[in-house]
Amino acid sequence: MKLIIENLDGFKEYRKEKINPWITLAKIAGSLAVVVIGGRLTVNSGVDIARLFGISENFIGLTDPAKWALSFAMMLGRLEIFTLLILFTRAFWRR
Repeated sequence: MKLIIENLDGFKEYRKEKINPWITLAKIAGSLAVVVIGGRLTVNSGVDIARLFGISENFIGLTDPAKWALSFAMMLGRLEIFTLLILFTRAFWRR
């Protein structure tokens, strides 16, 4: 990474910035720790909330139409709903 410093005379001076590898490794390790802890808290809080309201943690108790509805909703979320809306418009297929 280069730093560009402009002198009072108007000349540009290029200096190479020194990167401390230990600080870089500490930033990477800290970032990974934040991601792991955040994911763990997200999963655990979801399970705790489900247990608090008495909701089952699996899908065994759901009926088949409910499973189909949830599967369709999951596909809509994965495939971007706007893309599906474009596919279902008549103007897209007239071109």
